[in-house]
Amino acid sequence: MEFANRFVANFLGGQIRRLRFFLGVLGVMGLATGLWSIYSGTVHSANGVEASAVLLERADRCKAEFQIKGESRSNVAMPCEEAYALLKMAGSKKVRVTKKTFATVRYPMADGSERTATVERAPFRRERCRSAAASMRSTIRKTRPTCVPSSAWHR
Repeated sequence: MEFANRFVANFLGGQIRRLRFFLGVLGVMGLATGLWSIYSGTVHSANGVEASAVLLERADRCKAEFQIKGESRSNVAMPCEEAYALLKMAGSKKVRVTKKTFATVRYPMADGSERTATVERAPFRRERCRSAAASMRSTIRKTRPTCVPSSAWHR
């Protein structure tokens, strides 16, 4: 009986030591991450150049992808209202509309001159996924992928 008690005490003591070591490693990793964040922020603020840009215009540009009978698939740039009207008229299975948002900004240069640039707004990473059953059918039938970025398909 005494052997069993010593065995259990040593076993639990070893588990506790391993847990303390693991938590210590996690703490050191968190500390290192926090210190790196503080260091990089300080270096950037000390060496960085302050810059600001003026938003001049925000615009949407759309492309409609469709196929006319007897022709190859075409990708046509058009105003968003027309693209969505075509989508509504023909249906979502026949027309795919891709919408991109652009911003025109003006920013000062170091020598005192100004530049104007048109940049695309970064898309969100949300995805629209179908159910698991639909996913299984999709892989069997080789249809479109299970998860499609929300910017790829418009509904």
